[in-house]
Amino acid sequence: MLIGAAILLLAACKTNDKKGTTSMEAGKVTISGTIKGADSGYLELGHLVDDQFKIDSIKVNQGKFSLDAEVPEPTYYYLRVAGEQSTRPLQFFADAGSVVIDGSTDSIYKASVKGGPTQEEYKKASEGLEKIVAKAEPYYQQYNEARQKGDMQTVQSIQLMFDSLTLETKKYIVDYATANKSSIVSAALVNMTMDEKTETDELAKLYEGFTDPIKKSIPGQQLKKAIDGRKSTAVGAVAADFTQKDVNGKPVSLSSFRGKYVLVDFWASWCGPCRGENPNVVKAYNSFKAKGFDILGVSLDESKEDWTAAIAKDKLTWTQVSDLKGWANVVAQQYKIQSIPASFLLDKEGKIIARDLRGEDLENKLKELMP
Repeated sequence: MLIGAAILLLAACKTNDKKGTTSMEAGKVTISGTIKGADSGYLELGHLVDDQFKIDSIKVNQGKFSLDAEVPEPTYYYLRVAGEQSTRPLQFFADAGSVVIDGSTDSIYKASVKGGPTQEEYKKASEGLEKIVAKAEPYYQQYNEARQKGDMQTVQSIQLMFDSLTLETKKYIVDYATANKSSIVSAALVNMTMDEKTETDELAKLYEGFTDPIKKSIPGQQLKKAIDGRKSTAVGAVAADFTQKDVNGKPVSLSSFRGKYVLVDFWASWCGPCRGENPNVVKAYNSFKAKGFDILGVSLDESKEDWTAAIAKDKLTWTQVSDLKGWANVVAQQYKIQSIPASFLLDKEGKIIARDLRGEDLENKLKELMP
């Protein structure tokens, strides 16, 4: 998921210490510009407020748009055409003052952005990682075609390559944040690209290295909450109970699975890596369900039709729940989910005994537990 979202969402560069360069001033900003191909309709402008993205709709008139806003500090924004959630958005930072954007709908993420000093820093910070992104781009179509054909060998092979690029991405970001401790860009990069597999101690070390203004910033505070929240989803913790409705609208609680080994599996119909992993989960379920193993799927879908169609196509015969709120799924937020697929293996008492077991790792773990 990082290759499909986080790597494309954010970027880092070769380290270059810029102590004290980030201005944390609040003020008014005017975000305006031209998007060719968007003669009418709306643009979707999102920015982080506490733990949630606030989304504004901007009316487009003959390709031009404008919005006035208050920014409490240099603020990360994303921009895309409303209703096109699957397309790569434009990302930028807004300082108090003005931001001018010039782009087109067919590649909005490449739009020119002229803004304040934080945006200029972010732009420079983007150059290095775009080289990593370029390594992955030739494989996207091949990956999707293989998944559609059910060629899981090719899917898994490309996924391994994506995983290696994810590690390369993380190294860039750690290096950048370590060298730029007084930069809000550093906090945003760490906060948005480090997934559940990143060690909590590593995140805490990066956070503690930031200057006090960056720790108190919005991305700094979000990172702190993520670190604190990991205690509740760490191996050894008892998984928090929750209740959501299944495909028939019936409430299902996690606690109702007590007495079984259960996999809490976060996924979505639109998530390619999730769909690629589903055959492995199906195999494990069919092999161990008679021995006391069960699965509770939690979908981050928004469309019930897409959700149920994927369940049928992938032959997911276990219980599925969702509130159909996408990334705002209440359970996903409760479990601090930042990328999918993500999963938690629980013992019979509801204690987390493993996380994110993929490929043959899930089946091998179940063999240990239920020989």
